[in-house]
Amino acid sequence: WLEARGQSDAILVAEHLDRGGAYERAISWYRRAAEDALASNDFDAAITRANRGISCGADADVKGALHMVRCDAYAWKSDHAASLEEARLAAALFAIGSATWFSAVGRIVLECRRLGCVDEAVSWAERLRSAWLPEESSGAAIVAACLAADTLCLLGRPDAGNLLIDIVDDVVAREKRIEPYALGHIYRLRGLRIQFREKDPSAMATWLARSIESFDAVGDTRNACVQRANRGFSLLQLGDYEESERELLAAMEVASRLGLLTLVAVCEHNLGAAIAQQGRVTEAIAVEMSAVSAFSLQKDLRLEAAARTYLARLHLENDDLTSARTEALRAVDLASALAATRAQALATLARAYIAEKEPALAMTAATEAHSILTKLGAMEGSEERIRLIYAEALDAVEDRDGAREVIADARDRIVARANRITNAHWRATYLERVRESVRTLKLAEEWGARPLRVHA
Repeated sequence: WLEARGQSDAILVAEHLDRGGAYERAISWYRRAAEDALASNDFDAAITRANRGISCGADADVKGALHMVRCDAYAWKSDHAASLEEARLAAALFAIGSATWFSAVGRIVLECRRLGCVDEAVSWAERLRSAWLPEESSGAAIVAACLAADTLCLLGRPDAGNLLIDIVDDVVAREKRIEPYALGHIYRLRGLRIQFREKDPSAMATWLARSIESFDAVGDTRNACVQRANRGFSLLQLGDYEESERELLAAMEVASRLGLLTLVAVCEHNLGAAIAQQGRVTEAIAVEMSAVSAFSLQKDLRLEAAARTYLARLHLENDDLTSARTEALRAVDLASALAATRAQALATLARAYIAEKEPALAMTAATEAHSILTKLGAMEGSEERIRLIYAEALDAVEDRDGAREVIADARDRIVARANRITNAHWRATYLERVRESVRTLKLAEEWGARPLRVHA
């Protein structure tokens, strides 16, 4: 009767049919009700309604879709282990190579990134690539490939990530029309590609602005908010700290309103850096500690390690060497399977040891960090710092020739990167406000480094 009357409250119809024993008809209404709850950010209701649909005996495709609703809801609730398991269950139900299967695989890889499951992320990315047909152009597949490529690059597997970037580039070059909801992901990946391959530190800030516009245009408030937070981070790398703070505060306001706990913590983590660079170190420590606590509760190993690394840097600025060393060691331990994150933590640990007059320990940590960077070839947001600290560690053990050559190479790379920034304001902030840039150029001059040889 409710169906016949055109009742629009899906959960009311679903429960009515369920109570009447019309389970098969109730399933589609539970699915609609679960998706409605997810869209309105009522994540607990989305999970409960999806459960009811599954218990009514949904077939494989619908059951998979309900698991994906649960996956999304758990992810936005910051229960990443549960989200990963739901995505695995969904992938097992969908036909390999279908749009729904690609969506599930993209989410598996994304949650693996958050939980530090590097090998599983690589394995699923390989499956995605194997299932990709030459004519593939669905938005779901493109989004999955973007998420997987992004993840592999951030987890320190750029070779595997680049293979997926090439796949996405081929689709974009071939297809005249891309589904609108995929464009935001494509723009973010394009920024990552240019930053990693062409060494342009301004690429992410530029392309993320387009990504935000694309998500806003299709009404995807959550993903627009995610990319605004990411842009806040990219502006940090350029030394535009005031604009970074504005972007992060705007993203954090939306994330808080929508109940996106992980995103709130991400904003806090990067906000700590932005305000510290403006001289508000005490405030920054409190903000960063809040982010550390949140990531620890969420079991997000990569971001907890990253936040502890930055907290260690803040303690160094406050001359609290014991706390700095403790946080850096904890970050190194957390990032044992996360090469890029571990390198950042090791570099900060080396800086702490230099401050503590422990040059041999500093050299060991800095050498490992530099070796990881050399192996990876590129690393988002930390290459300059790792090279600088490696040079400082060499100087601390009185290897002056080695230190001079490393600092010269670091200077050359910074100048080359600056020359690729077309925005004059960002070029100036990158050279004059980013501390690693300023100190590297200063030490190269003080140590009598060889003449400039700008990298191609």
